[in-house]
Amino acid sequence: MLKGQPMKLKTRVLILTVAAVAVVLAAIYVLTSWVPRAYAPARLSAEMRTAVANSHFPNHVMDFGNATQLNEPFTWTLTQGQLNAYLASADEIADFFSPGPGMKGQVDSVLAEAELTGLAAAMDDGVLTLMARRVGRNQIISVGVSFDHAADGRVKINLKHLRLGLLPVPRKLIASHVEKFAQALPQRTVAMGSADDERAGLFAVSADDLGQLIGQLIKALDGEPIDTVIDWPVGKKTVRIERTEINDGELTLHVQPVR
Repeated sequence: MLKGQPMKLKTRVLILTVAAVAVVLAAIYVLTSWVPRAYAPARLSAEMRTAVANSHFPNHVMDFGNATQLNEPFTWTLTQGQLNAYLASADEIADFFSPGPGMKGQVDSVLAEAELTGLAAAMDDGVLTLMARRVGRNQIISVGVSFDHAADGRVKINLKHLRLGLLPVPRKLIASHVEKFAQALPQRTVAMGSADDERAGLFAVSADDLGQLIGQLIKALDGEPIDTVIDWPVGKKTVRIERTEINDGELTLHVQPVR
């Protein structure tokens, strides 16, 4: 009997350990599989995405450009609904502004390389939250950022939270996705707009410019402030974003003319 007791004790300990591990794994699965209430990607038809790319998005951008021509302070607002529509129509937007064929499907391809899909955004309490679904998994990655503008005109992008479902996760988890996205996008993006293109003044962005912008944003997430000066090609106007407000589903830029 005495020899059998240690074996029974080991068996019980093993069973309890396995049960504890199973409970922990189940809890992690529940936490990581939780879908944030704010995660609501825009569900647009092909016709609606085309309308966003051909009309709504360029008109919204032109509102900003027209305001720069007045040489006066102004505000420019982006709503949560607008941003989600733009994210859902990113492929069509890129295709519309490219000078020729070849952009259709490229944005989705870049996201696939980064193992992300279903982009969405939420705005409230000073935080812009960007969300995406991990390809092949029922898991939502959410990244919340805020913007601190310094007296020298630069802005620091603060990482407020990084979650997989409800579970806070190490930054390394998102770092690989961001790096893949940053590397793939400039390589897969052709120059958009040209000197002969009537849309060049609206969206004259090259692959190099895009790569530099992505690099700046990544540095900003690493804590390095970036300049907020924008050189608008039409009329050669220069403005600076002085302040960013985020609340109740709206992001508002407060813009000052520089020259």
